Amino acid sequence: MKCQACGRSDSMEYNCSRCGRTFCVNHRLPESHDCPGLELQKAQRADRRADGEEVPWFSQEVDLTDPPGRSSSSAIRTVAQIVLVLFILAVIGALAWTLI
Repeated sequence: MKCQACGRSDSMEYNCSRCGRTFCVNHRLPESHDCPGLELQKAQRADRRADGEEVPWFSQEVDLTDPPGRSSSSAIRTVAQIVLVLFILAVIGALAWTLI
């Protein structure tokens, strides 16, 4: 496979979902190969914003708010409990090494 930006042969190929061309690891991102599809998408989004439409910053934007019935404080508590358990396991492991 040859990169369509630099011509370099690479065993790993990346296909751009916007323009459909094939690139090496260095040019796989639309920004790094001056993708015409990216510029078109930016222009379309600018037009939609100019028309007053609210456009998410990426196409698969999801609602990242807390699910119903679960507050962010309970999520923080859950993470804190996991961290505490991992810390306790690390301490127990360290103590076990000192007893050997």
